[in-house]
Amino acid sequence: MPQTKKTVLENDRFKHVSHKTARFINAVTKSGLVFDEEKEDVDMCVAIQELIKEGQQELRIQLEANKAKLEKKDAELEKKDAELERKDAEIARLKAALEQARK
Repeated sequence: MPQTKKTVLENDRFKHVSHKTARFINAVTKSGLVFDEEKEDVDMCVAIQELIKEGQQELRIQLEANKAKLEKKDAELEKKDAELERKDAEIARLKAALEQARK
């Protein structure tokens, strides 16, 4: 384990910080950490885990929206493909009729 990570995980002063420090970190990093103002201090591990959960939830929502869009586009493409197949069949029929008429 890298020394920095080990230091952070083993040293409680990095895990628990004051609200002032947590707000400063939020301001500097623009990370959007969420923490309970009523508690004595901020458990940064919990705050970061909540931030990760929120990000994962937002990604799931975006993925579902993109999936719905792709399914709609896929249905449109299938419809156009079927239309092209009908037109190809009509062209083949007309070519055959033209060849028959030339004989």
